[in-house]
Amino acid sequence: MIVLYIALGLIGLYVLYQIIVRLVIKNTNYHKAVKNNPSLENNSRFIIQPPSVIIPASGIKTGQKVLEIGAGSGPFTFAAAKAVGPNGTVYALDIQEEMIDILKSKMQKKENYNLNVTPVLGNALKTNFPDDTFDVVFLVSVLQEMPDKNAAFDEFKRILKPGGTLSISETFIDLDYYMKKTLVKFATKVGMVQSSYQGNFLRPPLKT
Repeated sequence: MIVLYIALGLIGLYVLYQIIVRLVIKNTNYHKAVKNNPSLENNSRFIIQPPSVIIPASGIKTGQKVLEIGAGSGPFTFAAAKAVGPNGTVYALDIQEEMIDILKSKMQKKENYNLNVTPVLGNALKTNFPDDTFDVVFLVSVLQEMPDKNAAFDEFKRILKPGGTLSISETFIDLDYYMKKTLVKFATKVGMVQSSYQGNFLRPPLKT
């Protein structure tokens, strides 16, 4: 019984934490401050979201043309590039020029030199890619940073090939974690259908 009370207490604290944080985010420029700080290259989250788990769960396979949204400094980019192999390509899109510069510098490292990665500076809400370009579009803890989620899903649908995969990976410790049903709702609006849900409440990749 004591264990149950502790568990309920922790759940209650987490719900309260989420409510407070979401109110703060809604009424401040929190995301703007984070987005404009290129020094925030913190890899501690990869304990929960290791590339070795996220990339296979995202449905990325050999020979595919893949777009990573919000690539940042490339912790998932190079893992994806290894997965697509020499006959595939990973386009790494980020809105911050500083992050693209870091990504380019990492491409010069010996372990990444032969990987097919194309850095792209741009806005995910309105990319310059033609219709039906990618086999997979994937995002890791990025969707919440986008100001217009409906526009984002419209763009994802446009640049994906027919039958292509959109993979969204989230973790509940994010300040504005999206529940699975919310992600499915966004995807359904643009005509996507959920194909799988992998992981657990700590790291759930949703594929549509």
